[in-house]
Amino acid sequence: MYENIAKDLYGIVGMSLDDIFAGIKLMDETAESIWKVVVKVFGHEFFLPIIDKNYGHLFVSDIKRH
Repeated sequence: MYENIAKDLYGIVGMSLDDIFAGIKLMDETAESIWKVVVKVFGHEFFLPIIDKNYGHLFVSDIKRH
């Protein structure tokens, strides 16, 4: 698995996800630019189960209103 990571990224291998995302936040990235990279890496449907679990009720409420 380590061999599949670009050599430029070897330094982040030992970092926690919290540290990685804290670093991204410090780079002043926009939510949209971060989302585009996440979708590019993980695919369009990777987070759908989590989004549905946490926010699905909001979409159902919105549909009922319309």
